[in-house]
Order: sequence, then structure tokens, then C-alpha cells
Amino acid sequence: MDSSDTDLRQRTEVLKSSGTDSDLIQHLLKDALLLEVLKENLQTQVETLQSFHSQYLSEPWRVLHEQPLDQIRVEMAKFGIAIQKLRTTREEELKKLTDSVQNIIQLVPRVVFLVGHSSNPRYRNST
Repeated sequence: MDSSDTDLRQRTEVLKSSGTDSDLIQHLLKDALLLEVLKENLQTQVETLQSFHSQYLSEPWRVLHEQPLDQIRVEMAKFGIAIQKLRTTREEELKKLTDSVQNIIQLVPRVVFLVGHSSNPRYRNST
């Protein structure tokens, strides 16, 4: 199941519960918190990879190289590109998930407002 299916399912649950299911709301808030933790972990991991990348190319680490320096530079350039790609794609994916959860959380007060107004005779449509 991908994030759009999950998003649709959660939106449906919010609408079915009229925005009053506190367990669902708590679940959504926990999802938002988890995504923040995942973003921080991703940032730490990417920084660690970048640090290793820089250190491995430094003079003191050359004794560990088993290949010619030119070949090491080529491979480490590829590694640097892979690190950047990891950062970019994962940040984009996490942003999409965060936006999705925030949109669902923002849906809750709207549903509660609409449900409240639909049950109030003052706001019903006269037809």
C-alpha cells in the first residue's frame, strides 16, 4: 500500500468519524511526530556519510586505499553523488508524507465545524 492509499484511507476515517475519533487524531499526531524523528535521523545519517566521504579522501586515510588514487577519486565522486541523491529523494518523500499527515490533521477541525453546523437548524439549507 503506498502513501496515497494510506492518505485516502485516513481521510475517509476522519470523515466517517466526523472528526471526533480521538484515537484517530492521536494516531495522526504520532505519525507527524514520527516523521519529524525520521527527518532528523535522515539528516544525521547523511551528515555521517558526508563526513566519512571527506575523511576517506583526506591525506591520513590514504594508507587504507587499496586502489590507485585516481580510481579512488572516481569511486568517491560516485559515492558523493549517491549521498546527495539519497538526501534529495528521501527529503522529498518525507516532505510528501508530512504534508499528507498535516492535511489530514487540518481536515479534522473542518469536519467538526461542518458536522456541528449541519446539526444546527439555524445553518441548514431551507429548500
